[in-house]
Amino acid sequence: MATVSYVILPHLEKQDGTNFIRVRITHNRQSKYIKTNILAEKEDFTRSGNFKNQGKIDLIDAEIKEIRSILSGLPRSL
Repeated sequence: MATVSYVILPHLEKQDGTNFIRVRITHNRQSKYIKTNILAEKEDFTRSGNFKNQGKIDLIDAEIKEIRSILSGLPRSL
């Protein structure tokens, strides 16, 4: 079963300090990343690195829910 989560890759940060949030899909210890159109800024995070912007958290959760529904419809042999 694949796991779906979101991640920010620091090495892909833009020059203005923003970064696109990516959805990570992991299956059999292999990860693939899907770029979203949701931008994260440095002030969206707490000191410990947790996301604090509730509006963006809701957008990310909607994306993850949609991807999980697509994955659950795929046959297991795939």
